Amino acid sequence: MRRVRLWHILVYVAGMIIVVLLPVGDPNSPPTWLDYIGADKMFHAFLFFWLMLLLLRYERIGGRWWLAALLAATLGATTEALQLLSWHHTASFWDWLADLSGICAAMWANVRLLPRLLPAHQDSHQDASLLAPATHPSQHQEKRNQ
Repeated sequence: MRRVRLWHILVYVAGMIIVVLLPVGDPNSPPTWLDYIGADKMFHAFLFFWLMLLLLRYERIGGRWWLAALLAATLGATTEALQLLSWHHTASFWDWLADLSGICAAMWANVRLLPRLLPAHQDSHQDASLLAPATHPSQHQEKRNQ
């Protein structure tokens, strides 16, 4: 797996903010079928799921999963606050809870799902924390040479 770099995260966050602030229609209009199936909340959870996975794999965060979760949750609250400035959106506490559910799902996937899907990373000599980010292959070589 390629190493996640800061610019990957910044591009993702910039795109996320642009998408969140795009005009999508009148919030006072009658609900559509997408509203009934919770598409908005699923979209929030999906965006923050991938953001959290990127943050967990970013090498400078290291095994500090709580820092990644705090950054993602703060970004979620910030995007909701930015929606207060938009004519086409309304800020919602429930949207932020959907963001948090995406963050929690990413933490679960990073601990339970990714090690099974990527078994090559299980035999790496990382620390015991499964929340630690993926390391660069050159770091594995350095550890083997020691």
